[in-house]
Amino acid sequence: NYQFDITNSTFTDCTNGINLVGMQPGYHYSIADNTLTGISEGWGITVTSSDGVFSRNNVNYFNIGVRFVMSSPAVSKSEITYNKYWGMTIRGADAIPMLINTEQFQIYGELNNTIEKNGYVSSTEIFPSAQIGIDPFANVYMRFNNVISSITRPGISICQILGNNPPYITISAQYNFWGSSEVNDDYFFDNHPYYTIDYSNFLSGPCGSGGIDPSTTQSSLPTESKILSNAIRLEGKENYTAAIKLYELIIRNHEDSPEYYVAMARLPYLYAKAELDNNELITLYDEALESENTTHKKFFKGMKVATHIKGRRFDPAITVAEEMKAEAELEEEIILADINIAIANMFKNEDGKSRSTEDYSKTLNDLLAKLNEGEGDGEKTDIVESVLPTEFTLYQNYPNPFNPTTEISYALSQDANVSIRVYSSNGSLIADLINASQSAGYHSVKFDASKLSNGVFYYSLVANGRVVSTKKMLLLK
Repeated sequence: NYQFDITNSTFTDCTNGINLVGMQPGYHYSIADNTLTGISEGWGITVTSSDGVFSRNNVNYFNIGVRFVMSSPAVSKSEITYNKYWGMTIRGADAIPMLINTEQFQIYGELNNTIEKNGYVSSTEIFPSAQIGIDPFANVYMRFNNVISSITRPGISICQILGNNPPYITISAQYNFWGSSEVNDDYFFDNHPYYTIDYSNFLSGPCGSGGIDPSTTQSSLPTESKILSNAIRLEGKENYTAAIKLYELIIRNHEDSPEYYVAMARLPYLYAKAELDNNELITLYDEALESENTTHKKFFKGMKVATHIKGRRFDPAITVAEEMKAEAELEEEIILADINIAIANMFKNEDGKSRSTEDYSKTLNDLLAKLNEGEGDGEKTDIVESVLPTEFTLYQNYPNPFNPTTEISYALSQDANVSIRVYSSNGSLIADLINASQSAGYHSVKFDASKLSNGVFYYSLVANGRVVSTKKMLLLK
């Protein structure tokens, strides 16, 4: 898909409504001012791996009202009601939809979304019906929404799946109305070992009832929330450069806060809007991965994949997605990684950069069907074994040309004694980056050439004494 705008439209008697998958890099969608009415089947709106605008939509009478898969839109002024199992479901370690007001350019005080009267039919104990469902991992940031729930129909439900190292889940849900003046943990269903929810400062009455003083609320907020509010206001005014600076300020000074992850998720979208090279965002995500203070490591890997695809760097995107497959604990993680790989390959073919004859659009549709099989029926399974490479492979370094550092990635189909060596153009050994026994899977190492002069260099992968491959890279200072 290229530019995708659906506005001021009415859809009635739908089994499924709008399904948007993998927007062309550099393009964005607008789904706004629509009404979708179903027949208590299927889903109203599904957005997968795409950036854009989601505002003022009314979605009702589906099995699931709205689904966001590996997508982090700002969701504003929508009404999602009377959907059988869930009003909204969210999937993907790098997904963090922001249910925040972008209409008046102020998050705090005005009613944003209404998500109520969903989940009136019970699904399963493993994933109870709810107003918002996380299946089985994602994040959400939400302020000033009416999410009318009860102890029997929770406001937020997390699919009950356990692994040895599942993705971390953070739900930042302050200043929302949950249908009661007294709210406790029973309004939220979870059975996840790495899960936090902050529903403090919940509202005792519905938003928009006149009982909220926005100025008082704003003054009591932490610094990072105030900065975020200003960044969103600037976004709404299409002052993208100034908004980027505020998001970057949050990232520098408020590491691992909920606003920090929102800022990380917004930057690729804004970089595209401002027509900036998103290459430097990869460095930002790598720094976050290496930091001892960040919690959501899989979030940053997912952001790397999505950002590489947006920058049309399809081979690095595929490499990181393959790493995520190797680290997968759950079947859903593998399917989501394969969806990203199929999207990257599809665009790679369109750009004429691949000789593959595989129909990746069919592969993508098959994967989406598999992801959605039995949604909510409890048929979820843990992955016993990681998905391993089928052969030893050395990948092209990234970036290339580089200055002064680059990353060399490689895959091992079995445990092996490995060496990664760098040579000059005349064959002299420059660096011995790796010389160790390593386990099967996907690996990478950084090469720092800050002390070297411009020129062509070669690097090789040797596994169990056999040279697997040698590739060329170019240093340009």
